[in-house]
Amino acid sequence: ILNSPSKSLISLLKESIIYNKDSVLILDKPTGIASHGGSGLKLGLIEAVRQIDSKFKNAQLVHRLDRSTSGCIVLSLKRSVLKKLNAEMREGRVEKKYLTVVEGKWPHKEISISSNLKKNQLRSGEREVIEVPEGKLSTTEFKLVEFNKKLSLLECSLLTGRTHQIRVQTSNEGFPVIGDNKYGNNQLNKFYRKKGINRMLLHAKEINFPNLEIFCSAKEPAEFAEIFK
Repeated sequence: ILNSPSKSLISLLKESIIYNKDSVLILDKPTGIASHGGSGLKLGLIEAVRQIDSKFKNAQLVHRLDRSTSGCIVLSLKRSVLKKLNAEMREGRVEKKYLTVVEGKWPHKEISISSNLKKNQLRSGEREVIEVPEGKLSTTEFKLVEFNKKLSLLECSLLTGRTHQIRVQTSNEGFPVIGDNKYGNNQLNKFYRKKGINRMLLHAKEINFPNLEIFCSAKEPAEFAEIFK
């Protein structure tokens, strides 16, 4: 049975459309919504979007964002367009920029980090990503935007798009993402939850397909500025 999205979810998603042209649909995905249903979630973003408007009934995800990540997510409304967008991604011609707030004072103004990442299935059926020699090469460029003694705001440009890439890399450097329940610092997450930060501070700020002349950005969520106050 397909659940119908609530009226509030429909209006939230309608408001979050930032690009709708030539069968390409880009939304500023709210945090807490899975990219698609499954594993106990009947309704994900894609299932809800298909029910917003008859024009969107054939929408397909071009890529995914973790449930707790917000920001630019790309959908296609036509199979031919999906193929085109997928080819751009596969051939590394897509620019993706994220913002994240991590624990601690990040020591580099600009740094490129490469690691070999591999997906691991846990007993619970959940996926975890680990760094092992036989993993896939994954590269991120990190730029320090703002910091104080306790926190750093980073802009992350993905040169490869692996599952949990940014989260694993910052955590392995000793600077976990605030609010990350899988690779983060649980004590610290609890502390910030009490202060009203109820999400992981990772946001897909920008996605560009220069070849197709598609350039899109999603505004920085309020929590990113609030936590620095």
